[in-house]
Amino acid sequence: MSKTLSRILLALALSLGLSLTAQADTRRIYPNTSHADPDGGGALSSVTTSLVDLVRFLMDDCDGATYDCVAGAATSGPGWTAVRAHSNGANYEDVGTPTDLDSLATCVAWEGDGTALAAGDWIVLESATSTGGGGNNHFQLYIEYESTTVINFLMLPMEDWSTSSASPPVWTAGNACGVAACKGVGAGANTLVAFTTTSTTTSMLAVADEDVLILLRDNSAAPDIIYVGGVDNNLSTSTPPDDRPFIIYDTPASVFLDTSQRWNRLAPDDATTLVLGGPAIPTVFGGVALDEFPGLYNGAYQIVGVLIYFSDASHAHITGTLQYVRTGSDEIGTAARTINGAAWACRGSNAANSPWCLSWDGVEYP
Repeated sequence: MSKTLSRILLALALSLGLSLTAQADTRRIYPNTSHADPDGGGALSSVTTSLVDLVRFLMDDCDGATYDCVAGAATSGPGWTAVRAHSNGANYEDVGTPTDLDSLATCVAWEGDGTALAAGDWIVLESATSTGGGGNNHFQLYIEYESTTVINFLMLPMEDWSTSSASPPVWTAGNACGVAACKGVGAGANTLVAFTTTSTTTSMLAVADEDVLILLRDNSAAPDIIYVGGVDNNLSTSTPPDDRPFIIYDTPASVFLDTSQRWNRLAPDDATTLVLGGPAIPTVFGGVALDEFPGLYNGAYQIVGVLIYFSDASHAHITGTLQYVRTGSDEIGTAARTINGAAWACRGSNAANSPWCLSWDGVEYP
């Protein structure tokens, strides 16, 4: 074999190795669905209904019979489990059957279609075992119904929620986060991510697997998005290993990808340091960023994986690549659409930057 051919083959191998990300788990999609109540129960608020549908979807508790998360159809979810719930005043409850939301005995506002939810009601879910990312390590997700327009999120990367009959809301003194490593906004612990959305009829879609959730709500005017969970290509063989590569996006109203530090995680080499990061957007000679490239080439939009870089002086590292998310030219546009044969669903809120493009199932949307 000639040296030239060897170099060509090596270049091809490297190219493939760098461009492919390990989608180790099973992608699940909650299809673009309009809320108010898709199950026909007459929910008063689109937020209550979509919140309970989201919880059921993540728990794989949409059976198409007792409760449809999408009207007339069972919807497969990634199989997360419920840990603890709070609703109906002073009721706190460990979930007896973690895969069955309707098994709750006292926190019954989370059952049905969510019409009984009141401000401050919350539930904690736990991710499933993954063949990539955290592997047997899970994270937990605190989800709170704050109001008809706000859903609060908090990530517990150490899966250390403390169950007790008197558990307070997680961010107060004496919180249930174990080592105070709960991750929300910024570098401080126990700061909720406020997913501010709309109370009117709004579409919702989600992409998830065993260790990640990407949620989009969109009323055609003001979209909101959040990413919580694992990444691909983390340093699982480092010393110590980055075996809890869980991150959370903290600015849901910014539905575009740039280098801003809106991504947060627990540092991979200790159990208390919280660090900030942002996407490493590719550039070429002359400093031309990816989102400035021509959008369409040979009949398709070129989109690439998103590296998240944490620049903290003591913990500088690339945590890996986002699962099921791609970035590309701003020419893709901000309006909700699918591209490349509906293999990707894209939405943005800033015409100067790339929208989020989510791995999709070939069905045109919206």
